Amino acid sequence: MGQTSRFKGETMPYTPSGADVANGAAVLVGDMLGVATALIPDGETGDLVVVGVHELPKTTGTGHAIAQGDTVYWDATAGKITYTDDSAANKAVGKAWAAAGDSAATVLVKLNT
Repeated sequence: MGQTSRFKGETMPYTPSGADVANGAAVLVGDMLGVATALIPDGETGDLVVVGVHELPKTTGTGHAIAQGDTVYWDATAGKITYTDDSAANKAVGKAWAAAGDSAATVLVKLNT
C-alpha cells in the first residue's frame, strides 16, 4: 500500500520569485488566492493561508461597491479585490463577508479553496 500525505489544507507553501511578500499580502497562485502569514523573503518558502475571512485591499471609486455575499475577483494588475471578472481577466477568489461601499479601501473576503 502506498504512502499517503494528509494536510488540513489551511495553508499552502509558497516561494516568491523576484520580490519579498509582506505579512498579510494577498498572492494569487494559479486560481487560488492566499494571504501571507508572515514576511516571506524572496526565494524562501513561507505559508499562505487559503481559507477563512481576510481583510483585503479593494478597488475604489464610483461603481465599485460590493454587496455582502457577492462573488469577488482578484485584479492581479491592481493587486486588489474587485466586483467584476473583467471579461475573465480576473479570478474569482471568494465571497464578500460584509458589504463595502464605493469609497471603501478594503473588503472582508471569505476565500474560496
